[in-house]
Amino acid sequence: MKYLFYYLLLIFAINAVSAQSILTSKNLLVHFTFDKKQTKRGTILTDKSKQGNNGEYIGSLDYDTDRFGNDCSAALFDGVSNYVSVANSPQLQAITNEFSVAVWFKLAADATPYTQWLTLCSKGTDRAESDESPQFRVQATLETISMSTDFTEKLLQRLKPEKWYFYAVTYDGEKAKVYLNDDLIFNFDYNKSFTPNAEAFEIGRDMPGKIEFFKGAMDDFRLYNKAITETDVQDLYNDATSKKKVNPCDTLEKTVVIAPPPPKKDTTKSRPVVIIKPPRKDSVKTTSDYDELPKDIEGTPVEYQRTIVVHSKNIKICFYDDDKADGDSVSVNLNGIWVLEDHLLANKSPVMKQNKVVKCTLNSKDKNYLVSRAWNLGKYPPNTLAIDVDDGVAVKTYKIHSKIGLSGGIKIVYEP
Repeated sequence: MKYLFYYLLLIFAINAVSAQSILTSKNLLVHFTFDKKQTKRGTILTDKSKQGNNGEYIGSLDYDTDRFGNDCSAALFDGVSNYVSVANSPQLQAITNEFSVAVWFKLAADATPYTQWLTLCSKGTDRAESDESPQFRVQATLETISMSTDFTEKLLQRLKPEKWYFYAVTYDGEKAKVYLNDDLIFNFDYNKSFTPNAEAFEIGRDMPGKIEFFKGAMDDFRLYNKAITETDVQDLYNDATSKKKVNPCDTLEKTVVIAPPPPKKDTTKSRPVVIIKPPRKDSVKTTSDYDELPKDIEGTPVEYQRTIVVHSKNIKICFYDDDKADGDSVSVNLNGIWVLEDHLLANKSPVMKQNKVVKCTLNSKDKNYLVSRAWNLGKYPPNTLAIDVDDGVAVKTYKIHSKIGLSGGIKIVYEP
């Protein structure tokens, strides 16, 4: 009996070490638990793999309960504009021959079989698909599974909305495998390498080709630079280390209040009182200045950055890249009309007409707006559009900053 006890104890210890090894493996490059506590400064996600591949929430940010019922412990994706962006790194760029992705996900209640993309991740922000765009991806539909532009194969999957699933995709350079919960549902021979790129790794959005977003919740996202084993998959599926959490919604940090020293007694003679007047009300820019303008355009939120005044309803606007061209592409919306679509910005030309120029007639009064939507961040983020506005009286230059998932805008006021 004693030997049986030690034998069982040994088996338990071996299994514990095995589970612990895949949870803390040196091959783990990215790990997001999507807890609210994991988020710093409002949008930054700390990479728990300790590889430093931190992420940033782009667009709206909200939380859901995880598979254990813990509040604020899973990330909600709206299927329209929000996702997580992880900057390129040597570790991510080195994934060429094998990798694994493991995640818990739940499709939104309004997901439909043919319109809901299971867009888990993609490394690439170029709109065109090619050998290197994306470098690799994990994306599925009701009928397919895709790992790259070259690899999209048939795989029938029956997924119900509002239900948590564990999903793992592995590739070892010879076989691609897919696990749903702890069942192997796909095993396919494949022996091609991925072509590396220097672009961001994104979770919840697939940019190359037609842009697809994930709609639903994700939890415990992991990316490995090796093909994990079936035993590893089972260990991840059975992992319950996050089952009990303490105040997962609480992100308050301790604040130390240092009392100021008592004021020194003024022994000098009385001094004249200087009255500082507050700024004039009409010189202070408030969010109410933009209340009548659209808060988002086609699902992408807009941040209005300034108000400009012109003295003619008929104006010309010249578009170019601020400083120097570095690959920025934008679409520009003027009063609800796309005047530029996926336009690559060039350097400013000495001759205005050599840049893209749009002639337009404004609405009366102050309900005019111009919004720049970024398709990429170029070589030197953020995406910065420069415009020259010619109202026949003067030509003035303005800048509009935008990033992927958050457009930049200006309000245009017509004053005769």
